[in-house]
Amino acid sequence: MAFRQAAFTESIKFNSASSCDLLNLYKNAVIKSIKDDSARKPSCTIAPSSIRCARKQWFRLRNTDPDVLELPDLALAYKASIGTDRHKYIQSVLKSALGEDWIDVSEYLKANPISFDYTLTKSNYETLVQIADPPVRFACDGIIRLNGKIFLLEIKTSEYYSWVSLTKEKDIHRDQILSYCALLGIHNVLFVYEERMNGEWKCFENNFTDSECRAVLNGINDIQDFVKDNIAPPALQIGDYMCKNCEYKIKCKEW
Repeated sequence: MAFRQAAFTESIKFNSASSCDLLNLYKNAVIKSIKDDSARKPSCTIAPSSIRCARKQWFRLRNTDPDVLELPDLALAYKASIGTDRHKYIQSVLKSALGEDWIDVSEYLKANPISFDYTLTKSNYETLVQIADPPVRFACDGIIRLNGKIFLLEIKTSEYYSWVSLTKEKDIHRDQILSYCALLGIHNVLFVYEERMNGEWKCFENNFTDSECRAVLNGINDIQDFVKDNIAPPALQIGDYMCKNCEYKIKCKEW
């Protein structure tokens, strides 16, 4: 029988009382920050990033308190922070490279008005879009012109094992961006996927039809009707990957 030597160095994280104290200080501060963020009520708006789950949107529109986390997922929070930083970098590079073909969201909507009342808030290179009716809130990574065509830009970061097998955009991202298209009146999308380990890129184009956009808006109206009637919409199937880190996991089971 062969024995594998134990990798003791992997378990060594400090070499003194002071180095241990600093690690604990940092970890506890991160945990507190994540808990504080998770304890905040989400806005009473529909979130396109999780539009596939009508039950989650129902909780949001009802102003439901999120579940209390005993121990937050530090790895998930770290990946989210990496994604935020990479978004800013990629957007800055593309804005510089595109020049006038990087289109200001506010200017675009002035020239191409939509039928919804909205407010825009700029945050670095992306724009926060809030629509009053239907109540929807989302961040637009960018609008660009490429080869004479207008595209919504959507940036995602991904683990290598997931990125390497991509041949098109992920379904969850397709649902999310389809909502943006329906609300902003833009039918063409370029999805950029950056692999986190080496920074490699993949880019996929998709073009959504009017009927696909109408179906999304009808689904949003259905969610609002569920709220008015005080009836919980169907939940996702047990074990769905969207349920793993949902802030309403406990309350959803109760319903």
